[in-house]
Order: sequence, then C-alpha cells, then structure tokens
Amino acid sequence: MLDTVADVSSRVVVVGFVISMVAGLPILALRRLNWEKTDQAFKPLFEKLRLFQEPQPGTVRVTYTVYQGVLFWVTHTTITVHGPIEDIGIFLWRCLWFSLSRGILAHGGLLIPFVLLPSLWIQLRSVRHQSTELNKEEQGAWPALSDAHFDEVASVTAEEYLLPWGAIIQAIIAAVIGIALILKVITAYAMRDTADLSMYVWFGIIGVAIWSGLTFMTNLTR
Repeated sequence: MLDTVADVSSRVVVVGFVISMVAGLPILALRRLNWEKTDQAFKPLFEKLRLFQEPQPGTVRVTYTVYQGVLFWVTHTTITVHGPIEDIGIFLWRCLWFSLSRGILAHGGLLIPFVLLPSLWIQLRSVRHQSTELNKEEQGAWPALSDAHFDEVASVTAEEYLLPWGAIIQAIIAAVIGIALILKVITAYAMRDTADLSMYVWFGIIGVAIWSGLTFMTNLTR
C-alpha cells in the first residue's frame, strides 16, 4: 500500500513540476508583466492615504523605489509623492512590504532588503528633517488620518466577489501538488527511503508556488 501511495505521489509531484515549468511559469510571467503595466499594481500603496504629485501646505516629500518580479524577471519603479507626515510614514512601510512580498522571488530578490532598508531609513530621516521646517500652522493643516473622510466607491457588484473558474482550477492544481508532496514525505519517512526526497520537495514547492501565484494573479486581473 505504501509503495503504491509513494509511487503515485512521486509521479504527481514530477508531472506537476513539469507542467508548472512548461505552462504555468510562462503564463504567470505574462500575467505579472501585463498587470504591472496597469495602475492596479500600485493601488495598494496609495489606498486611503492623502498623497499628491505636487507639494501642498503642510506636506513632506519622499522618493522610494519599489520592486516586483518572478525568477529571472524583475522591474523597479521609483515613486515620488507629497503628503502629510502620518500618511507618508504609512506609505513608506507599505512600499517596503510591497517589494518584500512581490519582489523577493525575483532574480537577486534576496538582496532587496539590503537595498530597501537603508533607503527606508534615509527617507524617514528626511521626513523628520522636513517636519522640523514646517511652522505650527502647516503642522496643524491636516487632521489625523483616522479623522479624515474619503469618498466611498459604490461600483463593486456582487459578481466581483465570486472566484472565477480559472482561479478555482489553478487552486485545485496547487492543492493536488501540495497533497501529493505531503504524501510523498510521509511515505518516504515511513519506508525509510529518503534518498531523493529533497528533489521531490523542491519540485513540489515550486509547483505549488507557481499555481498559487497564478490563482492570486487571476483574482487581481479579473
């Protein structure tokens, strides 16, 4: 019984990895590329914040570079905005998380924190310096963000909350590969045959990551 489970799970992991690399990865790269050309890619950075392209009374200025990418493909975008000190602080931390979560899987992505953290420190120091140059009237020009009022967007329909079939299929593929990987690990240790286990683990992790990424991108681009 264990032999059968081990054999089937091994085949599923390998086939899943091959399909992921041949079909899933190119589709994921294309979707990411098309998505990042739209304003939707950066929407989470500005949502519910008082940010402007031009300076306003009582605002400070920051310039920060964000990174996105998958494997050998990576993009970087430099953003310059003006806003109240509270909003700018939130914006900078959002930019850091944005790059860590969406650029860490890119080529050289592990080096991104060593670039972003010093840049974040420089910008936060710049904000503190700019804040000392504001007079009392300018410092009180903006209420606390919690007291700010934003126009509510009422254009969301019920259908937009439904998970599209494409995302469901991709999530199922990711789940099948993940379950097969778990069964492979369990049977390998039960049978005390872990010679090639690390290879299957990497195949499974890559397959799950690609199809999970496709599920995520399908929801973003629908």
